Amino acid sequence: RALAFGIPCIVNNHGWYAELPDGATWKVDPSLEGCTRELPMFLIRSLLDRDERAAKAEAALTYARDTLA
Repeated sequence: RALAFGIPCIVNNHGWYAELPDGATWKVDPSLEGCTRELPMFLIRSLLDRDERAAKAEAALTYARDTLA
Protein backbone atom coordinates (compact mmCIF):
# COMPACT_ATOMS: atom_id res chain seq x y z
CA ARG A 1 0.00 0.00 0.00
CA ALA A 2 2.79 2.41 0.80
CA LEU A 3 4.31 2.00 -2.66
CA ALA A 4 0.92 2.65 -4.25
CA PHE A 5 0.83 6.00 -2.44
CA GLY A 6 4.34 6.86 -3.65
CA ILE A 7 5.99 6.22 -0.32
CA PRO A 8 9.41 4.64 -0.72
CA CYS A 9 9.98 1.90 1.84
CA ILE A 10 12.80 0.54 3.91
CA VAL A 11 12.54 -3.24 3.69
CA ASN A 12 14.43 -6.29 4.87
CA ASN A 13 16.47 -7.69 1.96
CA HIS A 14 15.08 -11.18 2.49
CA GLY A 15 12.23 -13.25 1.10
CA TRP A 16 9.77 -11.58 -1.21
CA TYR A 17 10.82 -8.13 0.01
CA ALA A 18 14.14 -8.67 -1.78
CA GLU A 19 12.19 -8.83 -5.05
CA LEU A 20 10.87 -5.28 -4.68
CA PRO A 21 12.61 -2.83 -7.01
CA ASP A 22 15.75 -1.17 -5.68
CA GLY A 23 14.60 2.11 -7.20
CA ALA A 24 11.56 2.23 -4.91
CA THR A 25 13.08 0.87 -1.71
CA TRP A 26 16.05 0.93 0.55
CA LYS A 27 17.02 -2.64 1.44
CA VAL A 28 18.50 -3.53 4.81
CA ASP A 29 20.71 -6.57 5.22
CA PRO A 30 18.69 -8.92 7.45
CA SER A 31 21.61 -9.63 9.79
CA LEU A 32 21.69 -7.88 13.15
CA GLU A 33 24.79 -6.00 12.06
CA GLY A 34 23.07 -4.87 8.85
CA CYS A 35 20.03 -3.67 10.74
CA THR A 36 22.01 -1.71 13.30
CA ARG A 37 24.23 -0.06 10.66
CA GLU A 38 22.03 0.32 7.60
CA LEU A 39 18.62 1.11 9.10
CA PRO A 40 19.70 4.37 10.78
CA MET A 41 21.62 5.38 7.65
CA PHE A 42 18.58 4.80 5.41
CA LEU A 43 16.30 6.66 7.81
CA ILE A 44 18.61 9.67 7.74
CA ARG A 45 19.01 9.52 3.95
CA SER A 46 15.24 9.28 3.50
CA LEU A 47 14.82 12.46 5.54
CA LEU A 48 17.73 14.51 4.20
CA ASP A 49 18.11 13.56 0.55
CA ARG A 50 15.07 15.12 -1.08
CA ASP A 51 16.14 14.17 -4.62
CA GLU A 52 16.70 10.51 -3.79
CA ARG A 53 13.41 10.36 -1.89
CA ALA A 54 11.55 11.95 -4.83
CA ALA A 55 13.12 9.50 -7.30
CA LYS A 56 12.21 6.53 -5.12
CA ALA A 57 8.67 7.89 -4.67
CA GLU A 58 8.24 8.11 -8.44
CA ALA A 59 9.64 4.61 -8.86
CA ALA A 60 7.26 3.36 -6.17
CA LEU A 61 4.26 4.84 -8.00
CA THR A 62 5.40 3.38 -11.31
CA TYR A 63 5.99 -0.05 -9.82
CA ALA A 64 2.60 -0.06 -8.09
CA ARG A 65 0.79 1.11 -11.23
CA ASP A 66 2.55 -1.29 -13.60
CA THR A 67 3.02 -4.37 -11.43
CA LEU A 68 0.59 -4.35 -8.54
CA ALA A 69 -2.51 -3.07 -10.33
